[in-house]
Amino acid sequence: MPSRWLAQGEVAPGTIIQLMKAKWLVHEKANEHCFQLNEDDLRDRHDPSFACTRLICEARGPNGPVQGHMRYYKQIPIEGTEAEPSIIRAKQAESFSPPELVYLRTLAQKGSTITPRLLDSREDKQDNTGFVPGGFVIWVVWAVVPGLQLGNDFGSAPFWGLSRKERDAVRQAFKDSIKFVILMPFLVAHFD
Repeated sequence: MPSRWLAQGEVAPGTIIQLMKAKWLVHEKANEHCFQLNEDDLRDRHDPSFACTRLICEARGPNGPVQGHMRYYKQIPIEGTEAEPSIIRAKQAESFSPPELVYLRTLAQKGSTITPRLLDSREDKQDNTGFVPGGFVIWVVWAVVPGLQLGNDFGSAPFWGLSRKERDAVRQAFKDSIKFVILMPFLVAHFD
């Protein structure tokens, strides 16, 4: 299904996106989500309305290609204001820091070896032709990590397909790794 908020020129396979450190070539669009607020949502303060997508991409570096997952965030208008003049929609422009970017930066600064590495990012604003002039556009790229995904939103079937010895090894690795996270006051404070 075509995107309502993200142009093909922004996310289609073959698109090249220049971020802070590298040019990233999009191979595939993995998913897209829309979080559009309405008037009722505005009464209970929420993050701004946005659309986001996860892209499978790569950058060409001096040591060969680097594979990554890219999340692209774009502020979108509040429901019911899409057809309003740009000067009205521009009043909705806000700053936004995606939690995954905050966490990946913090984990990198703390020397984490158990989480994906932040490879690249860029924070910018929409121009006057954007859905929300002056609204945010943010790109976050993190490393593809090796291994088997043991579960997803629909369950943990792959985990239970492992042998008892393999499941015990996964449990032990989790116990060893969680100590690192628990010792990070920044993250603990965000989970209260």
